Order: sequence, then C-alpha cells, then structure tokens
Amino acid sequence: MGIDSKSAIAFLLLTLSLISPAYPQDINSELIEAAKNGQTGKVQSLLKAGADPNARNIFGLTALMQASQVDTAQALLDGGADVNAKHREHGGTALDGAALNGYTDKVQVLLARGADVNAKDNYGVTALMLAASRGPTEIVRALLSAGANVNARADNGGTALSRAAKKGHGEIVRLLEEAGAEKSRDMNSRWLIPLGAVPLLVLVGVVALGRKVISDWLKKRLEEFKAKPMQCLNCGYTGLSVWKILVAQKLWALVILIVSTCWFFLLSPRG
Repeated sequence: MGIDSKSAIAFLLLTLSLISPAYPQDINSELIEAAKNGQTGKVQSLLKAGADPNARNIFGLTALMQASQVDTAQALLDGGADVNAKHREHGGTALDGAALNGYTDKVQVLLARGADVNAKDNYGVTALMLAASRGPTEIVRALLSAGANVNARADNGGTALSRAAKKGHGEIVRLLEEAGAEKSRDMNSRWLIPLGAVPLLVLVGVVALGRKVISDWLKKRLEEFKAKPMQCLNCGYTGLSVWKILVAQKLWALVILIVSTCWFFLLSPRG
C-alpha cells in the first residue's frame, strides 16, 4: 500500500518538530529582544513561559547584558539571570556594559544584586576603567563605594586613573586620587619607546651606519688630497669640496637627531 504525498509531508513535518528545538530558541530570542527594548512585561511573560534567562544571542550577549531599563534588569535577575555571566568572546559582564554606556541606575542594581565589581574581561579591563574612560562621575562613585580596586591594571598596563587623565575627566581623576589611585607609569607611558617609533629608529641606525662609511671614505680622500693635491684635482674633487661634504654631514646628523627627538615625543602616548 503506497503513501500519498500529503501523508509524506505531514510525517516529515511531525518528525522535524520532534527533533528540532525551534520553540525554545524562538522564545529565548524574543526574551533577549524584549529586554533590549525595555519591554518588562513581555520579559516577565516569556520567563513564565519557560524562556532561559541566561540564553545568548548570536553575538554572545545575554538578555541581562542587553537590558536597557532598570525594571527589566530586575525582572531578569528575579527570573534567575546570572549577574556575573561573561560575554563569550571578550569576557565582559553586564556591569561592564552598564558602566561603559552610562547606565547609572542599572549599575547600582547590578551591584546590589551581587555583581563582581572587580571582574576583569579577557583584556584585564574592569568596570571602573570603563567608567573612568566614559563617565558619568556617579558611576565611578558607585563602583568605588562597592569596593572597586582603584589600582587594578589592564593587560596593557593601563589603570582607571590613566584612562580618566587621557580623556580629560578632571573630576573623575580627583575622585580616583582621593580613593588612593597611584600615579605610576604604565606600559603606555610617554617615557617608553612607542611601537610607532621603531621604524624611525631603525632608519636612524641605517643612516648612522651609512654616515660612518661615507665619513671614512671622505677622510681617506682628504688624506690623499693632502699627500697628492694635483692628482686629486685631476680626479674631479678638491680639498675645499671634501671639507664642504664633511660639514654638510655634521649638519645632516644634527637634523636627524632633532627629527628623531620630535618624532619620539609626538608618537608617545600622554595617558
């Protein structure tokens, strides 16, 4: 007995519905989107319907990381969202995102619900460093009050103080210094050779080496001129021309030194 086409299609659809978890994936995507748009009521409904509060979108973000409203974040936390969940790629947390985007109320809620104020992302950056770079001042105060390490260092050596100073946030610099921030040089200090200056230094080395070779050759020619002036005149150069070249060399070396020094200070970070 054969199976007609309609029965075959119905059987295929039934099989796919059983082996494919389409509904949970869709409801989780709805949850993340609702959190992003600040739809607290919808978030609560989706959580009751079985949405995973710690589900991630294709970019590795959870609903709590995406939540734009304080009440939405609270609803997610009440529903079981992990306050210290880390981004799949860069390792940042919801607190990092709130500090970076200036969500003062959200920062306070996350801290009150157990967010790790000293958590570092995959680059060693903390929420305090992000807040010091972007502000506002209230977030820096909240993080410091929660016990943020004011002297924590990122993998590149930067601190909250160096970031705030580089951005020109005078009030935040004052707050950090009052909290005990150390004014120590880091890996981005202007007194260390910046990577951008390396090619120039190599060029200077090559020029210096070439200058020595030329200098030795000119000195030898000058000695020949003193010993046999008439033969040197026949060769097409005189003692005066040799001396001019030597003087020009000295001036060129001085120019190289000045340019190298200016380039070094221009490329050196001020943070």
